Amino acid sequence: MDLSDDLLQEELVSSPETWITDKLEDPNTKVVIVNSDLANNCLKNSDEIIQKDDMNDLRIFSLKHIHMRLATNYRRLAVIQYRLDKSSSLLSLVPHTRHLLPDHLPELQAWLAETQGWDDNDNMESTREQTLRDLKAAVQKYTSVYK
Repeated sequence: MDLSDDLLQEELVSSPETWITDKLEDPNTKVVIVNSDLANNCLKNSDEIIQKDDMNDLRIFSLKHIHMRLATNYRRLAVIQYRLDKSSSLLSLVPHTRHLLPDHLPELQAWLAETQGWDDNDNMESTREQTLRDLKAAVQKYTSVYK
């Protein structure tokens, strides 16, 4: 989920912390965090956060919740970073796994595709294609905003 998505913000208006907690506590939700200065500063609740938008409090809340509840859950949490990024932040989150993009994109895609759901007729349905499209769109959006 991209907290800056306009459609998502409509859902967040009434009770953002509850909405985020419900999503993060859902065992079917996989979380991908981009290793970045922004994420690291939010996790440390640092004063160095550059105010890009009004979502920083929610980012901090989300990352603190992830750190408390998912930090070592390798089935539900992944940290990605770009090959040229020399940053070593977010070391407390799934410390033995980093998906280096673009080199590890197939592994990340396979990890994301592990989750399949059931439709109303008890038929297995794959959400892999939509998940991969969402991942590609999120990576492109992130790289265009936070260069």
